[in-house]
Amino acid sequence: MKNVLSTSLHFTPFLDTSWFIFLGVIGGLLLALSCISYRRFLLARIGVYILFMLILLNPSILKEERNYVKDIAVILVDESPSQNFGDRAKRTENTLNYLQQKIEETDAVDLRIIKAPLNNALQSRTDLFTALDQNLSDVPEKRRAGVIIITDGQIHDVPRNEELFQSYGPVHALISGQKNEKDRQLIIKKAPAYGLVGKNIDVTYRIEDTRNIGISHANVTLTMHDGSQKNLYVPVKTDQTISLPVEHPSQNVFGLEVEAVDNEITLANNKAALLINGVRDRLKVLLVSGVPYAGERTWRNLLKSDPSVDLVHFTILREPEKFDYTPKNELSLIP
Repeated sequence: MKNVLSTSLHFTPFLDTSWFIFLGVIGGLLLALSCISYRRFLLARIGVYILFMLILLNPSILKEERNYVKDIAVILVDESPSQNFGDRAKRTENTLNYLQQKIEETDAVDLRIIKAPLNNALQSRTDLFTALDQNLSDVPEKRRAGVIIITDGQIHDVPRNEELFQSYGPVHALISGQKNEKDRQLIIKKAPAYGLVGKNIDVTYRIEDTRNIGISHANVTLTMHDGSQKNLYVPVKTDQTISLPVEHPSQNVFGLEVEAVDNEITLANNKAALLINGVRDRLKVLLVSGVPYAGERTWRNLLKSDPSVDLVHFTILREPEKFDYTPKNELSLIP
């Protein structure tokens, strides 16, 4: 880092600018009048006036030593699970080593290497700019030399604000994959976590293909919780709905798997597991009580404490042996 020395003349007036101008005008007028009236010592009087104004300006010599700091360049490395497909991890490592060597040889900028997503990030998302913002929070915008991103191209938190995006400086992306890669993905669009035992639930899924596959339909294998299988022939890139039976309480496990295509980069996203928790419908209980006693309260508390019981409690308002004109089958009840 080079140090730069500079010397300059600095003024810190004792008075405000308005007062300084006012005194300068008054002093100039008095000097002019004195010069008209008395011709002797003309230069001396002018010199005293100039010296007086310089004293009010309070001049000083300022010596500065400045240190120029380097700009910050960033290499942002995508370490999401999709980077492990094929030779992407190896290409990423080789590219990182090459860029690091070339940038450090120039000695023009300070290099920061950021690896993302963070360890506690969701595996289903690739959030790179979140980690970038955290690491650049202490760097002013004018010191940001730019960002080089080594990724497979799937980034979910790219800033939509153009001004915010430009604050990183020049942003370059190096794609670790190859051209014309093929991939098929089975996406579960809607799957309830619970279902009533003895009834069916609807699950919506979708098959997504890259553009270079060009197949309109695909075979899907549905594996039931008892191990039996069912084959489906469905169109791709279209939402499909299947009805699954919930036959017993607790977990009901189902599996969906779509057939692979030739030269597919990974088969990990061709299958999905469905865990449906079977629950029984609430048991409806009618409790009719007459004269209050301890056993009635015990039964009521026991039934109300069970969330699977829907309790309806009636109490008879009159004694059965009481005689009036009300028929026996129309005795009044309250909840």
